[in-house]
Amino acid sequence: MSLKSQVRRWGPPTGVWRTGAVRLGSAAVPAARGNFGDQLAPIVVSTIFGVQVKAASLANCDLMAQGSLLEWLQEERNPLRPHVWGTGFIEDGGAWSGAPLRVHAVRGQLSRERLAAGRAAKVALGDPGILLDLVYPDLLSIPKRYDVSVVPHFVDFDDADLRAALRRHPQVHVVDVMAPARQVAAEIAASRLVLSSSLHGLIAAEAFGVPGHWMPISGRVTGGGYKYADYYSAFGVEVAPLALDEGLARACAGRLRSEPLPRWQERRRELLAAVPLRPTQATRRRWAGVTTSA
Repeated sequence: MSLKSQVRRWGPPTGVWRTGAVRLGSAAVPAARGNFGDQLAPIVVSTIFGVQVKAASLANCDLMAQGSLLEWLQEERNPLRPHVWGTGFIEDGGAWSGAPLRVHAVRGQLSRERLAAGRAAKVALGDPGILLDLVYPDLLSIPKRYDVSVVPHFVDFDDADLRAALRRHPQVHVVDVMAPARQVAAEIAASRLVLSSSLHGLIAAEAFGVPGHWMPISGRVTGGGYKYADYYSAFGVEVAPLALDEGLARACAGRLRSEPLPRWQERRRELLAAVPLRPTQATRRRWAGVTTSA
């Protein structure tokens, strides 16, 4: 291992990351790299902590933030003991069997049970997307333009059943998760109600105070409902999915109700405190404003 790699492995991240770019692990599937969730990770890290971010392979990254990438990271056996902040597994399985990690936070209780290895009390829970209002604070007051928006996972965007259902409900707005991240976030924030098969569509809706409901569209999302159950387990709740036709019909008729997730601010506070970096002054001001008005 080179001297530079040894510094990255053993040096304190507060010093190493402030003097150079944070090598952030990116999606192992090229087709997924342009989707909303994967776009968010570098935006959230760079904006909230004021550091430079550089995309890196899972075999050579310093930090994993967000996403369902732990299975791929496990296979790569990264020797640099990468930091994990809010990442999760994508499907059910056994305990971590890869190279050593520095785990600060994972997406939910399901991932924590597999990864924490006896350190559960020290590992925070939450996906960094729950901090999205600190990245785009102006979107909290964006005018509402869409009564009902559907946010399909990128594998569902051209689904035939979805297209047929949308023809029956032409008033429904569709958000393309492959569009630029800010555009996706703005369209979600401008909605009065969101139905989503994209996990980060649901997370963004919650971050901007928009009622969101999990609505699977096809059976093509890897892992089925695992990552959704993992995410919601961070808040101690279980969420039943809505069927496509039922979800659209109830949403358009105004017959869907939702409650804010419990422990929302607590999880956000723990997530911010877990990463070994200090938020920027701008982030701290925004956080103070959110918690004061909450």
